[in-house]
Amino acid sequence: MDKGNALSKVESVVMTYDLPERLEEEVMPTGKVYTIKWRGDEIIGISPQDEPFPFYPAI
Repeated sequence: MDKGNALSKVESVVMTYDLPERLEEEVMPTGKVYTIKWRGDEIIGISPQDEPFPFYPAI
């Protein structure tokens, strides 16, 4: 085996990539519609905001 191409135990490989983003609409039983912005599996924004303390940033 050619050891010139093998990784030693102290080396590492790092891969980075952007998570997919998507918008989704949810209709509540009351008829109110929320638009939710997702990044991967995390909510990153919502509209409309619920007051007085919104949990997520506005879209």
